[in-house]
Amino acid sequence: MNVFKRYNDPDATYYARYNGPDPDKPGASKRFLRNTFETTKEGAEKVLKSMVKAAAAGRFDVLEATKARHQPDITIGQLWPHYVAGARELDEQTRRGNLSSLRILVRHATGAAADADVDNVALKSLTGDLVYKYRQTVLDAAAAETADDIRTQQLCRSANSFLRQARSIFSVDMRTYYKRVAGLKLPDSILGFCAEPAFKKVKKSDYNKPDDQIIARTFADLPALERDDLNAYLAIWTALGFGLRKSEIAAAKVGWFIRRAGVLYARADVLGKNGQIPDIMGQLGVSDKLAAHLVDRDPSEHLLQGHDTERGELVFDRVGEWMEARGWKTQKRIHEFRAYAICQLAEQTGDLIEAQKWARHSSYVTTEQAYGRYIRSKGLAVKLTVPEAEFLPKVV
Repeated sequence: MNVFKRYNDPDATYYARYNGPDPDKPGASKRFLRNTFETTKEGAEKVLKSMVKAAAAGRFDVLEATKARHQPDITIGQLWPHYVAGARELDEQTRRGNLSSLRILVRHATGAAADADVDNVALKSLTGDLVYKYRQTVLDAAAAETADDIRTQQLCRSANSFLRQARSIFSVDMRTYYKRVAGLKLPDSILGFCAEPAFKKVKKSDYNKPDDQIIARTFADLPALERDDLNAYLAIWTALGFGLRKSEIAAAKVGWFIRRAGVLYARADVLGKNGQIPDIMGQLGVSDKLAAHLVDRDPSEHLLQGHDTERGELVFDRVGEWMEARGWKTQKRIHEFRAYAICQLAEQTGDLIEAQKWARHSSYVTTEQAYGRYIRSKGLAVKLTVPEAEFLPKVV
């Protein structure tokens, strides 16, 4: 019999291994392995002696109670498959992005380098204090680059966005799923992780559409993507034409899009959370761009082809690189195409209510704050007008 540590952790407790009578087989012996919950070897050896004594006396209820307490700390990586399964059951569309956001948060707060290191972090480490440290690293980064108020606000908004996505892994519905279906007991620290305040008094600023040169180059080069990277091409046009968000693009099925009188619409019953919105009318000529890629395809098939990682991560990395090569300097990358389309809708129709409906903003205030200054003359259809501008020097 002996005591030892099973995990390479400074705070790990000692385990006891010993032989004793088998409660299920009279006259036979059984090897027991139990957590002593002692952090010193001396303390663990004392507990080991009491365990051996209890086993010899037939007090197996004491041993079983100890066994029940033996629950290794679940890690972020171990939780992930349960989250994916729960998200599917609850019809949650955003998955990989939430894990990426949680990794970013933990990496900044703890200094962990690789994704594998983050995935080995125990859930008990997700605390309110971790969120506080994350906020501090964001402010330290702003100070390091001598950021002005506008840039600091931008960093804080991005941090809040990452925090919201990371916390969605532990929403009330997901926590219920973990307990009911997966049989997991999350540490109490998760409540503090979800409750710790994010950056306050941070709001979205006015949207600034890209320079004419960037728009001109983007739409001049976009047709070539249909041949070179079809997934990237389709992702961009679903953001431009229907205002789909990143997670919606990854989840989009062929059957989400319907044609009426030659115009494509995105179905409201899959995009509207409350079922109150109308179908989303395609804008900026998207009907002609996507039509050929919907014909004779199974409605249940994903619009983008490939495995989950391709549709939910890799394609957006490529789109970001493609945009950067054409002069885009924004952080959100493909989301900027949605923002640009909303801007065009506000500018060409002069009706923010229509822009709000199309964008599916839950509040009119959001649309007004970001796009209100782009209201101009009234119009009907929103057309794609590429400005006549000289291209910027090509980025190598």
